[in-house]
Amino acid sequence: MAVEALASIEVANTKGALARQLNAAIDQVAAKLVNTRSVCRSSYIHPAVFEDFEAGQLLDIVRMKSKSERLLKWMDDDEILLLRWQQKRAPSEALPTGF
Repeated sequence: MAVEALASIEVANTKGALARQLNAAIDQVAAKLVNTRSVCRSSYIHPAVFEDFEAGQLLDIVRMKSKSERLLKWMDDDEILLLRWQQKRAPSEALPTGF
């Protein structure tokens, strides 16, 4: 969910604006999960999502389109984006399968 929220926006050029962008994305996740911002940030959003967003690496993920019928049939758009993000990261930094 956080990848989806952050992937479609450009990274702000000031620390304050960047913090507002990250908090807005965390708030979206918190609303969907009916939880608090701090719980979502610490327990549901991988820290590498924030790192990749700040580095401007999430914009490429939105541009990737899936042609897999299986993915399109069984996964939501945010799940496909998360899968693409995981695949794009270096294998040594890949997330555990159950994450």
